Amino acid sequence: MLSKQLSTVGAILMIVFSDTLILGQSKPTASDTRNYFPTYTGTKWVYEITLGEITPLFFRDVFWTGNDGKISVIRVRGRLPGPKISRDSLKLVISVKGPVTKRWPLDNDGVELVIEKDDIRIFQDRKQVFWSMMTRVDMITFVRDRFEVTEVITFSPHLGWAPGGLLPGGGMLEKDGYLERFIFFDAEPTTGLRRGRSEDLPDELTFIGLDNSHLHFIRQINASEQGKGFTEETWFAKDRGLVRFEQKVEGRVSMKWKLVQFLKGTN
Repeated sequence: MLSKQLSTVGAILMIVFSDTLILGQSKPTASDTRNYFPTYTGTKWVYEITLGEITPLFFRDVFWTGNDGKISVIRVRGRLPGPKISRDSLKLVISVKGPVTKRWPLDNDGVELVIEKDDIRIFQDRKQVFWSMMTRVDMITFVRDRFEVTEVITFSPHLGWAPGGLLPGGGMLEKDGYLERFIFFDAEPTTGLRRGRSEDLPDELTFIGLDNSHLHFIRQINASEQGKGFTEETWFAKDRGLVRFEQKVEGRVSMKWKLVQFLKGTN
């Protein structure tokens, strides 16, 4: 099941907000936080995936640039295809291919990833996957005050759900489409980041705080006429990165990831 919505936008808006602190634990220092997101070349994460009582969902805002320079966004919601054969021994294996310099569609330097195994097709239709990283600087004090990681996924314009994608040669499109979403950042507890359009911001990532020495985040995808809302919680461990993931649809667990093997690469 898949639904999509097409509209035209002129820019991507990022909103940062912070509520009153609700946890007694403070965040690690900025330099220490970077150690919770290792990106050395050759680093590998092997996750064991457990499916829940309800089908996992996905949400994407994919941006496309037409030959006329106008930017369009296709909003896609749907169910993950899931395993083709068995629900047992499901794996997701991700590794770092190597560093990449700032280039379209990356706003900053980062790393390219290799999706070595994806049993339930979490990264379906992908062309390339990157982590784009930056440290923001306070414009008043000029102190580096927040480390951010954005996941960037590119898609071929020849895909059937791309604008004009059914036409020979990709129709009006020449460039790949791309998705951007925050997956990690350094901030005070209950700080949230959103990326989207000013009148419609359905995807919000919030830093909950320290949870048994792990950095705990939650992504909220609001419900709409096109699909149900859901949450995705993530936990990051020092020197290992993402160690646990849990998606819930209307409060019911749809899938869990558990890190079962970690190989640290080289700088």
